[in-house]
Amino acid sequence: MDNPDQYTGVNTAPTQEQALEFASSQRGNYIVAQALYYGIKALEAVKPEHMQEKSNISDMKYLLPAFPFPQEFFDGTLLAEMKEKLG
Repeated sequence: MDNPDQYTGVNTAPTQEQALEFASSQRGNYIVAQALYYGIKALEAVKPEHMQEKSNISDMKYLLPAFPFPQEFFDGTLLAEMKEKLG
């Protein structure tokens, strides 16, 4: 899934086997890590706090180590640091 042109005709209903194959790829791992990152942020932002799905947040945090991408990839700090270093 590295060719941006392919997204024009992406199969929106892959088989379970295709989805699992993609999820096990480096790109799939990145997408799952990103989804977990934003999912955790969104669930933690729910107000009032007693409405947060604490067990889901906990389970998502438990899964994060299986997808080892630094959170800085998703929160913009890595990009900001790189821009600062490059001047």
